[in-house]
Amino acid sequence: MKKLRVRRAGFGRAAGAAGLWVARHVLPFLLSGAAAGLAHLGMLRLDTVGIALVSCSSALLVALVVREILMGRKEKLQGARKVMRELRMLVPAAAVLQLWTIMARSSNLELGALNYLFTLVAVTFFSRGASIPAVLADCAIEWVAIGGPDVQGTDFNRRLAASTFLMFFAIFGIAFLRTEIVRLRAKGRERIEEQLDRITQLARDYRLMSAPSSQISEESPEERDDEEERRRALQSVTASLNEIHSTIFAMLDVVRRSMRLHTCVLLWKEDTGEYLRILEAATDSTLLAESSIPVQFGVTGVVASHGKHVSFCPFNASTTPLPYYHRPEPVMSFCALPVIEDRVVRGVLCADRLTEDPFTDQDREILEAVAAQAIRIVNNERVFLQLAKSKTEQSRLYRASTRLRAANSCDEVLSAAFESARSIVAFELAVATSYDPESRRHTVIRADGLWAEQLSGLAFGDNDGLVAQSVRMRYHLPYKGQYDPVNMSVFTRRVKFKGARSLLVMPLVVRDRAVGTLVLASKRERVFSLQARPLLLVIADQTALSYQNALMVSRLEELATTDGLTGLHNKRVFIDALGRKLLAALRFDKKLSLIMTDLDRFKSVNDTYGHQVGDEVLRRFASVLARNARQVDMACRYGGEEFVIICEETDAEGAWMLAERIRMDMQRESFSSDKGAFAVTCSLGVATAPAQGDTPDELIRNADEALYQAKHSGRNCVVTSQAGLRKTG
Repeated sequence: MKKLRVRRAGFGRAAGAAGLWVARHVLPFLLSGAAAGLAHLGMLRLDTVGIALVSCSSALLVALVVREILMGRKEKLQGARKVMRELRMLVPAAAVLQLWTIMARSSNLELGALNYLFTLVAVTFFSRGASIPAVLADCAIEWVAIGGPDVQGTDFNRRLAASTFLMFFAIFGIAFLRTEIVRLRAKGRERIEEQLDRITQLARDYRLMSAPSSQISEESPEERDDEEERRRALQSVTASLNEIHSTIFAMLDVVRRSMRLHTCVLLWKEDTGEYLRILEAATDSTLLAESSIPVQFGVTGVVASHGKHVSFCPFNASTTPLPYYHRPEPVMSFCALPVIEDRVVRGVLCADRLTEDPFTDQDREILEAVAAQAIRIVNNERVFLQLAKSKTEQSRLYRASTRLRAANSCDEVLSAAFESARSIVAFELAVATSYDPESRRHTVIRADGLWAEQLSGLAFGDNDGLVAQSVRMRYHLPYKGQYDPVNMSVFTRRVKFKGARSLLVMPLVVRDRAVGTLVLASKRERVFSLQARPLLLVIADQTALSYQNALMVSRLEELATTDGLTGLHNKRVFIDALGRKLLAALRFDKKLSLIMTDLDRFKSVNDTYGHQVGDEVLRRFASVLARNARQVDMACRYGGEEFVIICEETDAEGAWMLAERIRMDMQRESFSSDKGAFAVTCSLGVATAPAQGDTPDELIRNADEALYQAKHSGRNCVVTSQAGLRKTG
């Protein structure tokens, strides 16, 4: 019976899923075909009914197109699902355009160009998997319905010409327009990459960030979320770079005007330390170099290498060219100072004049103040970005903490932990394990994502795997977050993550004791960076506490609702469940039966063999009840040696059959003790609602009376609530 119900339930779910798939993917095409057919019938009549059919069909087709457009804005689909959505959009659009074209032709208007325009748009902007079938569908509609109701017979040549032109436009769109759009998109992508690379390099030069990769590619949804996060970080860096450049330029321009300089330029070391580049310059010259300057080259190289200022007047620019000009300028006076931060030369501040006007000590003091102010400007932006980063991290951690605090069960805690970790980085696998220090066993309690199937129910002892090592060391592994399938064992040596490149195993520590691990894996490299790792470790610590609390709550609830000896539900749960289930049965006019049973002469068992043997008898009897009860039945310990079973949707006949199976099963049980083997039987009473009671108290009383009759009728028998209705044993 159980297997049959499970199969029926599985079949029902499969049928429901199939029906939903048909409704979402097949029904729109059927509606499109039906609407086009009805519209064609309407055009053949051209009376009031025909016009109504055409109007309703057109409205239905337009509604189908609009629906797919709106759904496309809400759901970003990929692959085959995206192709199906585009097909559900293009086929109704082709049908409605054909209808309008035919209707216009009946009024001596020619709108056939709309079909050709539709073909160009379809093959240019939609995927080939959707556009080509849509164009073929458009040709088929044109072939069937071209000419309208004013054409008599078969106009083969016209149909053939229309189809040929449509296919020509499709080939033209694929060969030329689509290719050109792909080229323009690739060119635009390259420009964006170059811009991002430039911003990234500048950010590294000024130590504003450890810049993320700017590579833009066709990625998975998780990678796309991660890419969006990097772009937001780059936007903040771009704003800081603009602030640095505008502020420093304004400062240099003021200095240039007040000191009557020809050029005042700030050169900054690149991240590699091998080149200088112009950070900002205020000048009247048009000869500033745009390329990088080797750090050892020219007079600026002397300043950058030795950290000392230099000043020349007169300065011979022809023999000693200034490296920040791509052609010699007639400079007569020159001064350069190092820009120093934490005793490290970060750049060079240069000033020159076209007149033979030497730089005084006061001039050098002004330039030194400018160099120090430039460092302060850059540091201010670093602090600003760090604060923005800290704010973002704190916001993430706050949301993660909120989710974990709101979780009530162990499964909810793990779901919140996986979701919180995914808000930090994108990964393909998340696994939670528990550790039992007494048995020294690790158990996978949950695994979500790629490679999760091979981890279901996995349990293993202490070994040299990363999970076991992380528990022993209470430290995250591997150190750099990289996965080497050849030399690394995560759980056991048999478990391998094919295609994984990044891995992080974090211990779940509670009061200096590791209770498990949180394992994350990804197919991409360097996912668990130094920036992301501290946040993930905080989430792991919060997960450990929340999971331990949820586990304790679950155990307390189990102690409050479960009989400690037999493992069955206790009397409190039984009373509550009987009230709810009986109310539901009466409301929906269904049967509900109650079986009450106890062991025959159980007191003599305790007196003869001892309470330990008596406890074993109770446990064995609970096992008999559990294995004979159905999945929907509820077996409970009522008190002492008395037990009850609530049987939903079960009449008196079905309850009697279940009680009889329990009686016979218990009769076959054999118990052993130091005084020899013995057997214990049971008596059972059955009451069914609403015939034998429509309240919990009444139903319990009638079942107890039936049990009393069974006890006084020889024991080891089943008696129903009505005397003489049925008795066995």
